[in-house]
Amino acid sequence: MTGHIHILDEILTTIRRAKTICVVGHVRPDGDCIGSQVGLALALQNQGKQVTVWNQDAVPAKLRFMVPAGFVKKPESGQKFDLVIATDCASFERLGTVGKATAQHRDFINIDHHESNTRYAKLNWVSARVPATGELVYELLKHAGWPVTPAIADCLFTAVSTDTGSFQYPSTTPATFHVASHLVESGADLGKIS
Repeated sequence: MTGHIHILDEILTTIRRAKTICVVGHVRPDGDCIGSQVGLALALQNQGKQVTVWNQDAVPAKLRFMVPAGFVKKPESGQKFDLVIATDCASFERLGTVGKATAQHRDFINIDHHESNTRYAKLNWVSARVPATGELVYELLKHAGWPVTPAIADCLFTAVSTDTGSFQYPSTTPATFHVASHLVESGADLGKIS
């Protein structure tokens, strides 16, 4: 447990010293990728950070309900960030063109739940015990004491629901249901998400 708290504290220290942050995800994004990216980005904006959200591929139509217009963009070359945070991406190669475009950064964090993760960042929080990266992002926000707004709750509930097959996959744990219940309490709109 101490190691778990330690990595969360390291991540938050790195986030606190950054002014400009780019949150990135894997090619052909799914609900966990987009939900984790956007949920984390909204939370960072609420903390006063200048946030950019990049993905090589467009947000799938069925997931656009939770993404503010123009929020997720294609990468642009020549931009420099204090911090890049990759969510739900098991390897640097899975970032696609985003990887090359984010080469100019001071710090790099990788938050993921895939056992196959190659730990390609400067700071890696990889936990295969959870079924979705959205659950890890929720843990980070709770540890930081940051508010989970209804918009963030929509994103993270979608992330968790997607990667658990609507809570049907065997990877779903009691903790997953606990997180989901807190997200509903925080305003996740189950009708809209479903």
